[in-house]
Amino acid sequence: MKKINKSEEPSSLTKFKRKNSSNKWEDIHTEQSQSIYEDCLLQCMDDQNYLCGYTEIKLDDNYHIDHFIKRDIDPRQTFDWQNMIAAVHDSKFGADFKDKTVNNNDYNKRLKKYNYILNPVTDYMKNRFIFSTNGVIEPADRNDREATETIRVFNLQEDSLNSRRKQAMENTRKLLEQMDKEAVIGYLQGEEFPSAIAYEISKS
Repeated sequence: MKKINKSEEPSSLTKFKRKNSSNKWEDIHTEQSQSIYEDCLLQCMDDQNYLCGYTEIKLDDNYHIDHFIKRDIDPRQTFDWQNMIAAVHDSKFGADFKDKTVNNNDYNKRLKKYNYILNPVTDYMKNRFIFSTNGVIEPADRNDREATETIRVFNLQEDSLNSRRKQAMENTRKLLEQMDKEAVIGYLQGEEFPSAIAYEISKS
């Protein structure tokens, strides 16, 4: 997981919120307002370099806008632009796994955030995670409860993610044998698992 730098919210969403006080997500899924959802999704994807905001795999198909803070936990954040993240739909990891894992007790109403779960939009991610040669993500500090809980809640050690991460790291090592670091960074721009790739490059 890496930090997401959100751009300004789409103007269509801003206009919608000025005219509506609704917390119903369905209100931007009508025939008249569907373009608002599409604007938000496309902007999220662009902000994230077309990678899932939690797993860092490509948003090739079957993706959606995920609410980091679930709507049923805090409906007030339904149309909060900072709460919208483009994510892959997969029950085994990522947004879908988070949604069936977190509950009301994980949420701090006063602070409007989850307890011990890193938010890729607001939290500092650099140097929080390390990656083994077999592609497994781990906390850089074993005492870092937030990093540990984030890996668990999003199931970031799921087998298929580990396998794909391992391949990305192996490809990076091969390139580093042929090119200098800056060239490798440029060549791999936009590839899956940028955090694991950056970690591999930093070790060389």
